[in-house]
Amino acid sequence: MGRDNSRWNDVYRTLRGEYGARSSPEIDGDPTATVMHVAAPIYAPDDRGKLIGVLTLAQPNRSIDPFIEASQRNILQRGAWLIGISALIGILMTWWLMRGIGRLNRYAQAVSAGIPVPPPKPRGDEIGDLGQALESMRRKLEGKAYVEQYVQSLTHEMKSPLAAIRGAS
Repeated sequence: MGRDNSRWNDVYRTLRGEYGARSSPEIDGDPTATVMHVAAPIYAPDDRGKLIGVLTLAQPNRSIDPFIEASQRNILQRGAWLIGISALIGILMTWWLMRGIGRLNRYAQAVSAGIPVPPPKPRGDEIGDLGQALESMRRKLEGKAYVEQYVQSLTHEMKSPLAAIRGAS
């Protein structure tokens, strides 16, 4: 009180009509112990708002440490829950995709081995589209194999009488 502190940042800025605040060490040499200073202007009530001084309030930062620690714990707990839920969703999505791909793999192997298997159950995603494409390909290959076998049988049936006619002549 009664000292010239106009060079302190909080006072200096408040005297110029700005927001004035600063943080200073509470104990010299200890950067963890600081005090927050917030300044407010004091106006004369009878001189139409003439600035007559500055009032600075100081609060040690250690007094808000419990709130900061509680907030940090809260953030860590919620972060852990978020990571856990994200991991669970990732595991479930991986399982769901791998199950569909595994079914397609078993279907393709059975078809390539000539084992009659029902087509995969339709799904509304890319794996379902791939299953339908494999089933369509299987049908086309079976149709092609049937035509090929039919042509071979027809060729054989036509060669038999021709061979008999040639042999007789």
